[in-house]
Amino acid sequence: EVTTTGNIGYKTDTASVRIGVTGSVIIISNSGLSADSVVINNKIYIRLTDSDENRLAAIETIKVTVYTQLSNDSEIIELTETTSTSGIFEGSVNTILGDSVYNNGTVEIFGTDVISIRYYDGIDAVGLLNQIREDTGKVQEEGRLKIVDNLSGNNNELTSLLMSDSIYIQIVDGDYDFS
Repeated sequence: EVTTTGNIGYKTDTASVRIGVTGSVIIISNSGLSADSVVINNKIYIRLTDSDENRLAAIETIKVTVYTQLSNDSEIIELTETTSTSGIFEGSVNTILGDSVYNNGTVEIFGTDVISIRYYDGIDAVGLLNQIREDTGKVQEEGRLKIVDNLSGNNNELTSLLMSDSIYIQIVDGDYDFS
């Protein structure tokens, strides 16, 4: 709207101003509960909550970065909004035991590694820009012992023994940390 009075003119307009909300990012289990560890060869599930990232009345995406401390891997993962107005974004990434291969869509980890999920919050509740939001989790892979039949050569796990039998013990530990 433009209004002119004599030689003075002014223009008025209205606009919506979005107030920032402090976002958060967490590692979750496959059932959606908060988790503090991840298991090798399983997915890392991620949830990011930040309602000011819900800009359109459509399902949107946002990116986070997954870092590892020991294997030194990093992967950029795209999360998808759960509904068109939720401001809650979820996604997952596969893990595997091994040395890092950057940007291959899989996080390579070691048995005693620590995983970090990092997100830059564009504007938080007090107006601070590009604040890091992060969650960490430890890698967990439990080793176990098996009593096996070594005589057959195929290491079949035994469920019973005779007192006179020799036993062969096999250590199964997928992450090789022997914990």
